[in-house]
Amino acid sequence: MFLFSNCLFAYEYEYLPWADCSQYRTPVDRPMERIISLNDSYKTSKNFKATCKNRLDDNSYPHIEWEVLPINRDTKNTGDYAVFRTMLPDDPCNLIVGVRIHLWSSKETSFDFQVFENVGPTMGFLSPASCIGTAKDKDVKEGKQTLVLIWSETGEDKKKLERLNAYGLVAKESPLVIKVTKVDLIFANKKDAQKYEKQQAEQHLKLQQVMITALDSLGVKLGSLFGEISVDNMEMSIWQGVHLSAMGQQIDHWSCLAKKNYGSDERGELLEKNRQELIFELESGIVVSQKIEDLQHKVDIFVDDMMNKLPLSARKWYVGEDGKYHRPDGRPYRVFAPYFQRLRYSYPNEIRKFMGLGDWDMRHLAGLGFNGIRADITWNKLEPKKGDFDPEYVAMVKSVFKEAERYGLAVCFMPQWPFPDWFVKGKPGYEINEKSHIHASKQNAYHWPEAVISMFSRVGEEMADVPNILAFEVPTNEPSLSLTRKGILDRPYLMELWNKWLKETYVTRSNLAEVWGSAYKDSDRYGLADDEDWNNNSIRPLGFQNDPDVDTAYAYNPRLWDHLRWAGWMQENLTGSIMRVLHKSIPDAVGIMQYTTGDRHDYGPVPIDYRPIQTYVGEGVVPGTHYGIAGIQARKARSLSLLGYDSEFQNENREKYIVEHVKLGLGFSPFSFFYYGHGGRLFADYEGHLKPEVLYLCTLSNWIRTYWPEDIATKGKIALVSNTRLATTTGELTDDLVKILEERGYQVGVLEGMRVSRNPELLENYQLVITTSSYMDIKLLEVLSESYKGLVLLFGRLDMDSYARKPDKGLAAEMVKRELFIKESSVDKFSLATVQNMDLRGSWDFYYAGKHKSAPKTPLANMNSVNWSRVSVPGMWGEEGIEASQRYLLGDGWYRREVLIPIEWKGSLELVIGAIDDEDWTFFNGELIGKTISSEKSDCHLQFRKYVIPANIVNWGKKNEIVICNLNTFNKAGIYKEPIKIQSTVSGKVCWLSNGNEVSEAIPLNLSKNASCVYKENILNNVEVLAQVGGIGLDKPVAFIRQDRWYWWIDDSAWSSKDEAQMKVLDIILRKIDK
Repeated sequence: MFLFSNCLFAYEYEYLPWADCSQYRTPVDRPMERIISLNDSYKTSKNFKATCKNRLDDNSYPHIEWEVLPINRDTKNTGDYAVFRTMLPDDPCNLIVGVRIHLWSSKETSFDFQVFENVGPTMGFLSPASCIGTAKDKDVKEGKQTLVLIWSETGEDKKKLERLNAYGLVAKESPLVIKVTKVDLIFANKKDAQKYEKQQAEQHLKLQQVMITALDSLGVKLGSLFGEISVDNMEMSIWQGVHLSAMGQQIDHWSCLAKKNYGSDERGELLEKNRQELIFELESGIVVSQKIEDLQHKVDIFVDDMMNKLPLSARKWYVGEDGKYHRPDGRPYRVFAPYFQRLRYSYPNEIRKFMGLGDWDMRHLAGLGFNGIRADITWNKLEPKKGDFDPEYVAMVKSVFKEAERYGLAVCFMPQWPFPDWFVKGKPGYEINEKSHIHASKQNAYHWPEAVISMFSRVGEEMADVPNILAFEVPTNEPSLSLTRKGILDRPYLMELWNKWLKETYVTRSNLAEVWGSAYKDSDRYGLADDEDWNNNSIRPLGFQNDPDVDTAYAYNPRLWDHLRWAGWMQENLTGSIMRVLHKSIPDAVGIMQYTTGDRHDYGPVPIDYRPIQTYVGEGVVPGTHYGIAGIQARKARSLSLLGYDSEFQNENREKYIVEHVKLGLGFSPFSFFYYGHGGRLFADYEGHLKPEVLYLCTLSNWIRTYWPEDIATKGKIALVSNTRLATTTGELTDDLVKILEERGYQVGVLEGMRVSRNPELLENYQLVITTSSYMDIKLLEVLSESYKGLVLLFGRLDMDSYARKPDKGLAAEMVKRELFIKESSVDKFSLATVQNMDLRGSWDFYYAGKHKSAPKTPLANMNSVNWSRVSVPGMWGEEGIEASQRYLLGDGWYRREVLIPIEWKGSLELVIGAIDDEDWTFFNGELIGKTISSEKSDCHLQFRKYVIPANIVNWGKKNEIVICNLNTFNKAGIYKEPIKIQSTVSGKVCWLSNGNEVSEAIPLNLSKNASCVYKENILNNVEVLAQVGGIGLDKPVAFIRQDRWYWWIDDSAWSSKDEAQMKVLDIILRKIDK
C-alpha cells in the first residue's frame, strides 16, 4: 500500500496488477497488448517523432519501449510534445482512481498527465476522444522507478472523472526513452479493490463455462470437473484441453499427408491413440501436464520429419479442378480463418521465443477448431522505406506462417493500413495536400499504383517458399478512392489518371462533349466546360458540377457513369498488374478483391457505394466479400467462384448468417482473433477466453470445415444482372428476387452489369436474364442482343441510359436502332408533371430509449411525454466509446418529424431514405409502413429504403407524423445517407390481356411518376401486349409487352413478393422456362 498526500487529506490506496510484462495469466495472455493496442496510441507534434515497440533486453523481461526523437537536431523543443496513451479496462462501477506505472527513463524529465473520455475501442484515439483533465509536471528521475497517477490530480470534479476511460503521458523534450514493464490499477481502498476483483472473478467463471462448452464440441469433455476442482486447476485443465484439441489438428494434417505420399502412417495413428488416452485422463481429473508436453515433443519430431522430407510442392495448398481450395493431401478446404489481428501487435522473434508465443499463437487457433488465419500485414512495418523491407518484420511474419503450417492452418495474406508515410505523401511530383487528410492512417491504395505493385512483387519473392499461403488480398485491405471532401481533386496522380482515361476512351474532345452534353437535365451544368482540358488534367471529376444536392447528381449527372467505368478500370488494372508480378514468383497465386471502400466512408461530395463493381477485377483475381456474409455480395462471389471468402464480419449472435453463407459453399474470416473490447472480437478478455456470443463458431466448427453443398436439380437457371448506376447510388432493384426465385426452386446467379458487359460469357447456361432498363448501360443491351440467346425480362424506365442521356441520345434511341419494342425514341414519363419531392433533411426530434426486446417494434406509448432532443439528419448517434461493444448506446433510438402533405399530392406516396444504420421500423401516423431488419436482410446498414405510404393513412393538407425506431446493434447508428424525402407516385390498375382482350381482373399498380409511358401506337408490329395500365385502348399505356424472347414490364420499383402485379409478371415468364 502507498500513502499519497493531496492537500489536507491522506488516502490509503490499494493496488491490483493489471499489465505485467513478466507474467501472463494464461498461455495466450499478452500483457503488453493492454498497454499498446489501440489506433493512435502514441502521437507527436510536427518537430518530434516517436516509436513504440515491444522489446527484450539482456537479463530483463519484455517491456514497451517508447522512444521520442527530434526530427531535426537544431529544433528547439519549446512547445513540442509526444503523447503515449493507454485505454483502461472495463470498470462499470467506476472504482479505479488511478494507475501506478513501473518504468525506466533515460533521463530526468517531467510529464504532463492527461485523462480522456470517449476513446473508442474500434478506432482508438482516432475516434472522437477528448481530454477531460490534465495534471502538469509529473517529475521522473533517470533510471528505474514507479510513477503514480491519480485522476483527481487533474483538479476535475468526481462526476466528470467517472466518464474517463483512458490516460496519457505527455513528454515535452527529446531525445527520450521510456521503458514500461508493468501497470497497476489503483483503488481508493481495499473494499473497492475487493469489489472489483469479485466482478472479475464472476466474469471469469462464466467464461470458463463457455470454453468448456467449446471444447466439448471439439472432443474434450471437461464439464464434470467444473465446480469439483479449484478455479485455477479448472483454468489449467481448459488450456490443456485446448492444447490437446490443437494437437489433434496437427496429427490429422501431417498424418493425412504421410498417407498420401507414403501410403501408410503408423506414427500418426500411434500419436492419435496416445492423444485420446490423455484426453480421457484429463477428463477424469488426472494431472497430465508433463504427459502433454512429452506427447507434444513426439508430435513435433513427427512434424519436423515430415517438413524436412516432403518437397515444398507436396506441402502446398492448391485450387483443384472442382474450383475449390484443397489441402496438400487433397481434401477440399473451406476458409474458416480468423482475422489474425494479433499479428499487428506481434513481437520480435526473440520475445516470441522468450514467452513461448510461437507455439501458442497457432495452438490457440487450431485448438478452437479454426483452420487458418487472415494475416494482418501492416505495410508501414513491412516497407518503412520505399523499396526496403524490414528484415526483422519479414522474419517474424514468415515464422508465424511456418507455425501455422505446423498446425495445418492456411494463410490469407492481407496488406493492411496504416500505409508507410512515404506512400501516404503520394508519388514524387504528385504529392498530396497534407491538410486535406482524413484518417491519415487509412489511405488511398490507388493514388500510387506503381508502389503497390512493387510491394507485391517483393512480397512474391519473399513468400515463394511459404506453401500454406492460400490467397493474396489485392490491392490492400479496404482500399479507398475518396477519403477527403474534395475526393480525387486532392490526389494529383489520380486526377492525371482520370484525365488520361477520358482521353484514351473518347479520343477526341468533341466525342466527350457530345456524351456529357446530352444529359437529360441541366446539360449546361453537366456538359464539358470551356476551361476543362484533359491535356492539363483539368477535367473535373464527379461531384464538382455544382449539383444542387446528391439526389440530383445521382439522377442526372452523366459523369457519374464515367466515374464508375474509370473506377472499374482502376480496379481491373491495379489488381491485374499485382497478379502478374506475383505470378512471376508464385505461378499459382490466387488474388482476392474485397471491394473499394465507399458509401458512408466516401467523404466526397457525391458518395458512391463501390460494392456493385466489386467483381470488376483483373485476371487471376476472384471476388471475395467484406462484411457481406450470406448477402448479395456473397451471392455475386458464389456466382463466379468458390474461392471467394468473406474477409471481415462481426460474428456475435450471427449463427443464422454463417450457416446460410456456408450453405452457399463459401468460406469466411471471423473478425477477429484478438481482444480489445469492441464488437467483432472473438475474445471476451486478454486471456483468450471466447465470448459467449461467438461460441457457436466452435460448436459448428466441424460442420463448417467439412460441409459442401450438393448439386440439386432445379427448374432452371436465372441470372439477375444488377444495374451498376442504380446499385452504386440509390440501390439495386432485384435483390429480393433472389429469395423469391430460390423459394420457387430456381438456381439464381447474381451478376454485375458492368462485369457482364465486359465478359458476356458469364451468361452462358442461364435460361433467363432479369435486369432493369432504368439507366441501362447500352453495352449491356448490346450483349443481351448479340451474345446472349436466352429469355430477357427488362423492367423500368426507357427514357435514360447509364449516362442519364435524353431518350433520343440514349437508351430509347438504341432500342429503336435495334428494332426492340418501340418505333420512336420519344418516350415520356408517366406523368409529364414534375415529380413532387419533400426534402426531409435537417432537424428531427430524437430520443434514446435503451435496449428493448419487443419485436416487432411499436411506437412509444409515451411518445409525447419523453424528453426529446434535436439531431441533424443525415447524421449518426450511438458511440459512447467505452470499452466493449455493450458500452455503446445499443438499443432503440427514436426519430420523429412532422410533415405537411399538400392536398394537391393526393394519391400514392413513398418515403425514400438512402440508408439507416442498423435496423429500422418506420411508422406514418402510427401505422407501420416498412421495416429493414437483420432477420430478413443482411447488411441492413447499407440498404436503400423505399416504403409506400398508403393513401388512406395520410392527413391530406394537414400535419402528419413520421416516427422511425432505429435499432443500434453495434457501434454507431442513424439515418446517415441521402436522399431523405417523401415523393409522390402514380396509382392505377393493370389489366391482363390475351389476343387484345381483357382476361382477368385488374390488379393494383403503383408507379413512380418517372415510370416510362409507352403507348400501343409506338410499339412495333411484332410486339404482343400482355397488359395495359387502366384498361384496353390506344390511349392506355402498355404495362407488359413481349417481342420474341424479350419482355418489358413498366414498373421501375424494387421487386417484392407482396406486389401482386410483379408476381403475376413473374408467373408468366417463368412458365416459359418450365416448359
